[in-house]
Amino acid sequence: MFIRDSVSWESSEPIERDWNKTKNWYEPDMKEKGQGDGENGLGHMCGTNPERCRNNIFSIIENGNYDLVGMQEYVHTHYATGESVYRDRMKDLEKKTPLKLVQGHVDLPAPWLDSKVKRIDIGSLYNREKFELKSHTIGEFLINRVVYNKDKKHFEQKEKHEKEGRPILILHLKHRSNDRDILFINAH
Repeated sequence: MFIRDSVSWESSEPIERDWNKTKNWYEPDMKEKGQGDGENGLGHMCGTNPERCRNNIFSIIENGNYDLVGMQEYVHTHYATGESVYRDRMKDLEKKTPLKLVQGHVDLPAPWLDSKVKRIDIGSLYNREKFELKSHTIGEFLINRVVYNKDKKHFEQKEKHEKEGRPILILHLKHRSNDRDILFINAH
């Protein structure tokens, strides 16, 4: 059994402002349509009370009896301070369950940031009682950004090509009971 979980960017790296109360570039025109997270939705809740979301995430994983878990927006340690975001909880989870973490990050183009790059973490868990980790690799896939054309009511390629990407983590596992090879692909 496996679970794919976006562990919540807001609970990983809370920001000072509520991004759903201003222009949300990830949900174009959602407010006007009455769709999306809304001003008091999950993004708001996790941003204002990250511990509640973090506790929920780890409770689901710990009690779920999962063999494979793909976690996008997984932040092991805070980028700037090095303090634990999920690291300490993950150590406890690995002691309580047969799950083992493989994690990493990629630095992707972010022309809108002063640094021009954005670090994006990703993590996968596998049941070490059922699988042996043979190898793993982390990489990225880039996408071209698009804009929503309100008049034509569809997305279009931007005139200026801005690249945005996401990490991908691939685990090569060997099933202990039948010696079969498995590729577990976790793509954000």
